[in-house]
Amino acid sequence: MTRIRRVALAAAVALAPVACERSPAAPTVVYDRPSLDAKYKAVTDMIALPVCSTSLQCSSVAVGAKPCGGPRRYIVYSNVTVNEPELRRRAADLFAFEREYNTRNGMVSDCIGVGPPTPGCVDSMCVDLDVYR
Repeated sequence: MTRIRRVALAAAVALAPVACERSPAAPTVVYDRPSLDAKYKAVTDMIALPVCSTSLQCSSVAVGAKPCGGPRRYIVYSNVTVNEPELRRRAADLFAFEREYNTRNGMVSDCIGVGPPTPGCVDSMCVDLDVYR
């Protein structure tokens, strides 16, 4: 019985450093301009070719975050060529990232609210009808 206790004690002592090791830390998010630009690119690359045959195939998504609050702008896209749930997920990720980026870097803006566009199909391309006219 004494021998079993010694083996158990030796095993516990040998395994103690492994049990006390810290698990790897979560990756640190870097809120810098290149990271922000990469997130914008991830959104805009998805909607590079907004082709359509009717205005019902066109929509818009809020992109980015102004320091005063609200979206930086809206982008018109075609729901024919875009995975909408993924686009909205990336846009939400960008909004949260840029909001934190703005806070950490003391960013300021004109605080003018940006309204949503009027998406429409013109010459087989989705456009903002408010700008196109």
